[in-house]
Amino acid sequence: MATSFAQKLTAARLMAAGLKSHADDVKKVGFDEAKIAEIEKLSLEAQELDNEQESLKAKLKSCTEKLNKTTEALDVALNDAKKTVKFAISQSEWKAFGISDKK
Repeated sequence: MATSFAQKLTAARLMAAGLKSHADDVKKVGFDEAKIAEIEKLSLEAQELDNEQESLKAKLKSCTEKLNKTTEALDVALNDAKKTVKFAISQSEWKAFGISDKK
């Protein structure tokens, strides 16, 4: 079973706290304070990056909504322009406007 990001952060914090409280015992087998500090540093950095990612996701969602609205407005404007060209310009000249319709 895959662990969620929140579970991973909780596990890292618990591990760091446990290692700190048993620092003398784990130091005997080569797990020193620098390694404990590395776990704390990485978990903090991961949390900060997750926060930044969530912020960027929200910004992307907002930007996507704006893009969709702008694209819809562009479609309406182009359809209006196409109708105008078809009405005002002879069919032989439609290609100059990018219109390949027959009628």
